Amino acid sequence: KLKSVSTHRSPFVARFTMRWLASLCGVMRSGTPKPVGVFPDPNSEKAEAYVTSNAAAKAEDGGVFAVTVTSIEDDSPNTKLITLVVVNDKKKFAFRPGQWVDFHAPGVTKPGGYSIASSHGRFVKDGSFQLAIRESRSSACAHWVHGKCKKGDEAKVCVGGKFFASRKDLTHPLILVAGGIGIAPILGIVQTFSEEQLHGSNPGGSNDDNTGNTSRGTSSTPQKRNTNTLRVVLLCSTKNPQTQPMLREILAAVRDANGAVKCVFHRTDGRGSCDGIKDKEYDNKKVSVKNGRIERDALSDALSALRGDGKHSKKPIAFLCGPPALSDATEASLLALGVPKEDVRLERWW
Repeated sequence: KLKSVSTHRSPFVARFTMRWLASLCGVMRSGTPKPVGVFPDPNSEKAEAYVTSNAAAKAEDGGVFAVTVTSIEDDSPNTKLITLVVVNDKKKFAFRPGQWVDFHAPGVTKPGGYSIASSHGRFVKDGSFQLAIRESRSSACAHWVHGKCKKGDEAKVCVGGKFFASRKDLTHPLILVAGGIGIAPILGIVQTFSEEQLHGSNPGGSNDDNTGNTSRGTSSTPQKRNTNTLRVVLLCSTKNPQTQPMLREILAAVRDANGAVKCVFHRTDGRGSCDGIKDKEYDNKKVSVKNGRIERDALSDALSALRGDGKHSKKPIAFLCGPPALSDATEASLLALGVPKEDVRLERWW
């Protein structure tokens, strides 16, 4: 049993003790703002608790959609890539790149939270979207995906998250930083950038209201953009590029951008060389590999590449998603390099 706390010793000791007890009970002091864009590691117990606590409210709002699994494949040694098709109410299902879904697997009590790993344009085209789900001991949803999921299975999802790129954001130069499975929402941003900014498409006539919601109407007139100017730098921290989740999709996105997107893999396992990706199709300066973590120098080089030629009238915006240590260190470095805090968007994991 917890003993009563005496407040006669010292006001500081008393306040500290009460805060400690509150933290044990999961209580946050009133008036303490919750960090914007915070979301748990999708494979952690806190993730399940977070998603479960919000699932009922979303169901009451009518935001839950039935989906069917159309394919499931081994993407990397511990990651499954599943493709889902919305069964009904497709006109109401909408998202911006970067957002995640609460995934309700059949027979699983607690839903899991996973970032959408594809673009809105893909959904408009064929009604499908993708999730990259990593193997996990603590996630019942991940167990289901890796052990039971098959083509034709049905599940339910609802869209959430305040981490996303608006149409206006995508008109800026972008520096994107991903760590491991954190590539999922970042890849969706790259793909949507190509669709909306390079190929001039407005899938479904989506109108971004800066809340993550979209509406569907008539498509805009395609306008070709200059694809020779570097617009996006993607820095991907990975143990080994050859086993990086969604590697095939990353390389395809770089190729589709026709010079507007540059990708640098930062290899962190210390075991290999920097020979690059073993794919002759991508043997160019837009995809490279470096040894070591993403440090301030790499971020400085990326910013210089985006700013240096004077072709961009708008300031760069950064989107970060990965383990807390990576996100926190990257945010601190970008702020030190002069990027305004409001232009550094994070999807933190707990």
